Amino acid sequence: MPKLVRNSFLFLFLLVAAVSYSQELKFSRITNEDGLSQSTVHAIVEDEEGFMWFGTQDGLNRYNGYEIKVFKNNPEDSTTLSENNIQSLFLDSDGVLWIGTSGGINVYNKYTSKFKRIGVKNGLISEQITSISQDNSGVIWVGTKQGLSFYDKLNSKAVFLKTADNENIQLDVEITALEFDGKNTMLIGTNGNGFYIYNTETKTLDNILFPEFDEIKFNPYRNKIKTFYFTSYGVLLIGTNGAGYVEYDLAGKKILNHYFQTDVNPNSLSHGVVSGFVEPEVGSLWVTTSNRLSVLKQGWGDQFIRYAYSDCNEFSLSENNLSCVYKSSSGIVWIGTNGGGV
Repeated sequence: MPKLVRNSFLFLFLLVAAVSYSQELKFSRITNEDGLSQSTVHAIVEDEEGFMWFGTQDGLNRYNGYEIKVFKNNPEDSTTLSENNIQSLFLDSDGVLWIGTSGGINVYNKYTSKFKRIGVKNGLISEQITSISQDNSGVIWVGTKQGLSFYDKLNSKAVFLKTADNENIQLDVEITALEFDGKNTMLIGTNGNGFYIYNTETKTLDNILFPEFDEIKFNPYRNKIKTFYFTSYGVLLIGTNGAGYVEYDLAGKKILNHYFQTDVNPNSLSHGVVSGFVEPEVGSLWVTTSNRLSVLKQGWGDQFIRYAYSDCNEFSLSENNLSCVYKSSSGIVWIGTNGGGV
């Protein structure tokens, strides 16, 4: 990150200005008044130059620490975004920004500030993009509302990946999340069918369905996967769309712990819909949900501290419905919201 941008970040944006032993957190905000194109932010990523990118419901935003540049569709220019509703952002191993929209994929050229569009005509199964990732062979994985697609960026074409039985991987379900572990495992989250584990070396594909959690029997949301996150200490966290989140042992394929919202415990997870995880510092986990931020410190068991919007506190969160979270290279935590900007 450029020094100028890094220093401006330290003072201007969703900065955790104070984290004291009293657990007070202070936030700064960016909203429409600051140039954000729309107040619902679905995705956040940092590029190699240190720019922060925000995918909103109406436009792509690039922030340099001082001002925002907005990218939108121009019907008369095929090198602009194909659609303004941004659903996912991904920076690949070559530093190229991939933008998933409700109208296909867009690949950003940082030298020309133009976009290359990839859609059904290029072999994608659907243009309703939900998530993007990359495996260790360089293949781009594309999650859509109608299934999974794969794209070979070197040859600019869609490809098929195969299992050990030489069968094409075809998942005709809504894909909600993709996460590569950096070694040989791709995690594929779905909307109701649990998640899949694909090993790029053995080419095996396993479907994992969560059993009925003891604490909330017959919870209909337990197999609706929202997000994956590998902690700094190597534990996989899986956020669901209504049943909280679990710590999961990939090797043993078993749940280690389950965290959920309950009225019995006012210090439980603040909501069952978990949109993201981040570790601002060692021993601290922030969990963004559809109703407030939950913070868990090492050694606290399942006792969270909840942070919410307050109209009496200008340094509180701007909105309680939190859609995504990202930690930049400078250590700043950025939280996207549904209706309150960043």
